[in-house]
Amino acid sequence: MSGPDLPDYVKANRDHWTKNNAAYTDGRAEAAWNEQEISWGLWNTPESTLNVLPDVRGKDVVELGCGTAYVGAWLKRRGARRVVGVDITPAQLESA
Repeated sequence: MSGPDLPDYVKANRDHWTKNNAAYTDGRAEAAWNEQEISWGLWNTPESTLNVLPDVRGKDVVELGCGTAYVGAWLKRRGARRVVGVDITPAQLESA
């Protein structure tokens, strides 16, 4: 789907992330990308506490709704063979 075929809620979502892209690509974003461990949610709970991701070494990974590919980059550093990111927001993909 593209252009006028998109439902209004999808367009609203894409527009929100396009307008707010800068908040995810500034200096704070760079620091987050360089962290040795990914963190989740509002409380930045470390992956080592939650253990929600499997071992990805040698695997191909698709990150749906990748945004700036923060998670995908972390998975690649953890040994994923290949990471492909998919997102509806061009500004986010450009950052990825």
